[in-house]
Amino acid sequence: MNKRNFIMLAVLALLVVSLLVSRSCENVEKRFDLFKITQNDIGRIQLKDQTNQLVISLVDNVWTIQEPIQTQARESQLTRFFENFLTLTASTLPFSESRERQNFYHVDSTGVEVTIFDKNNRQITQVFIGRNDNNPMLSYFRYADKNQIYQIDNVQSIVNPLINSWREDRIVTITQDNINKISFGNNAGTYELFQDGMGWSLNLNELTAPLGYENADVNRLIQAILNLRTSTYFDNVYEEYEEKLANTELEIYIEPYTGSIVHLKIAKNDDNSYVLQKNDDYVTLYRLTTQQFNQLNVDPENLVPAGDNLPPEMEGEFI
Repeated sequence: MNKRNFIMLAVLALLVVSLLVSRSCENVEKRFDLFKITQNDIGRIQLKDQTNQLVISLVDNVWTIQEPIQTQARESQLTRFFENFLTLTASTLPFSESRERQNFYHVDSTGVEVTIFDKNNRQITQVFIGRNDNNPMLSYFRYADKNQIYQIDNVQSIVNPLINSWREDRIVTITQDNINKISFGNNAGTYELFQDGMGWSLNLNELTAPLGYENADVNRLIQAILNLRTSTYFDNVYEEYEEKLANTELEIYIEPYTGSIVHLKIAKNDDNSYVLQKNDDYVTLYRLTTQQFNQLNVDPENLVPAGDNLPPEMEGEFI
């Protein structure tokens, strides 16, 4: 074989290899961002399935549930939406492009419709999220105006339109550093806890006893208030609990250094629970367990360690 033929064969071989590599690369999965927006672009989110519709709007820089009732949205769920849903990626190779398969993969009205609006209430995007009946670890995604169906990680819990998945479950959202004073009132009487430069102090019958910051009983009580949460809400049924709330077992006033006073009224509901009303809200009431109530309903003498730090004139208050 002469030199010229050898060179031609080598060039031909390189072209064949190049063609094979090119075709191979075409079949390699590539991924793309499903959304081209960020949290800063959004002013309203609407989630809808066959039975529920949830609308969340940015009102005065606070994410607020507008439908089915008005209440504060849960920060952790919003974080999941912005950081885990908006950042979804999918293969550039659609899982299916069949219009007939949209119902099978629940990327139509049988799934969850997610509509996102900007801060001027203009629609940015609308997509459908479907579930995988055979594999709960997977979800499906389709743009409302396209037929391509993409397979994605399971995001059903992120876009669940049930209000209890999105509403704030913390009853008290004040931080400890911002608490100036907490007042307690029950059938036995009233007392106050307040902060000063030396820690917490107790005010009972106009007498004051310093308790400090290392008092375990005081710290448990403060944390019980700050960590007060519920998973059961009573919406638009105040009349059913009005008589009970007229006979409260415990009332708590939390006065912050900045912001509004938080008023909690707690009444007996049944043998195993209590009902709580916050700031005279007649739309949403909260259920507390007996254990939660007992953590809040603390007698003042239990906060004073064996009479330590008590002024002499105050010791008789705890006999």
